[in-house]
Amino acid sequence: MEEGARCMKEPEVSVIVTAYNVELYLEACVRSILRQTMPDFEMILVEDCSTDGTRAEAERLALMDERIRLVCHEQNFGVSAGRNKGLSLARGRYIMFVDGDDWLEDTCMASLLRVADEQRADLVMTGYIAMEQKEDGSWQEQRRSVYHIKEPLLSAKGRKRHCAMWAEKYFNLTVWAKLYRRSFMEKAELTFAPDVRLIEDILFSFCVLCRAERIVWVPGGMYRYRQTEQSITRGKNSPARFREGLQSAIAAGRVMDAYINSMPEVASDSALCEKLRLTLGRLYYKYVFMDRAKGLLVSEALLTTGEVLSEEAPAVAPFFFSMLDATWRKGH
Repeated sequence: MEEGARCMKEPEVSVIVTAYNVELYLEACVRSILRQTMPDFEMILVEDCSTDGTRAEAERLALMDERIRLVCHEQNFGVSAGRNKGLSLARGRYIMFVDGDDWLEDTCMASLLRVADEQRADLVMTGYIAMEQKEDGSWQEQRRSVYHIKEPLLSAKGRKRHCAMWAEKYFNLTVWAKLYRRSFMEKAELTFAPDVRLIEDILFSFCVLCRAERIVWVPGGMYRYRQTEQSITRGKNSPARFREGLQSAIAAGRVMDAYINSMPEVASDSALCEKLRLTLGRLYYKYVFMDRAKGLLVSEALLTTGEVLSEEAPAVAPFFFSMLDATWRKGH
């Protein structure tokens, strides 16, 4: 179900907001976007069949401004599908992703857009500020992202360099706090892998860096990341949730494998390939084997792992094993 597609003029920016069980925070997110000093944007608000009052809140907020286009899913498809839906509807010259419980500083969009146009960038990145709730209910700064990038313009003289910087976490690996040129994304056919439902934004950032020609870094933290109990990466553990994590790891390995093989200069560098595997492996080890296996019986975890690998074999991505191997050898 889609509502609010009223304005036909191509906006400068399409802001894709995904919302699932963020009833308490959605209004602050939406209002922060509406307060932007650069007003020429559309907001595509994708409500993913929440179990709280998020849908009613989204419907109320969509009536506030004609720039808001509301899409309501009739079943929960996950954040990757929600973002892909937003991409399919986007009409702006640039794309920005915002999670429904986060918010933007008032000048965020204008600042990134100005740099993108000046530098003819495919991707503009900035830092973020993580916010933590105090006992009195207020939100305070918990930490600022720190990245050691000495040069603002990262040209595509070598994709190996982009991959190495991703592997060494030189910058924010999430999908937000970035501005993407839509024509670049369409030409590169960049979308979110629907079968990767865990840390999908980090995988997406790798795919973007493999294809972008001009990348620009803007110092500062204009994106506010709210750390809440409703975070997508949290929830009650179960064999089904653990299985989903394993399947996501295998799917992510396949995607990374395909991108690496499409770049001969990267595929031929065994040391770099191991760094890439190690980075992805550590992340999935943390979120699958450390987080999602917590509270499960050892027999449950082993049985689920065996079932998933049996279902995937013989097509299971070798990266799944090499990621785990690299993680264990490096001391996870």
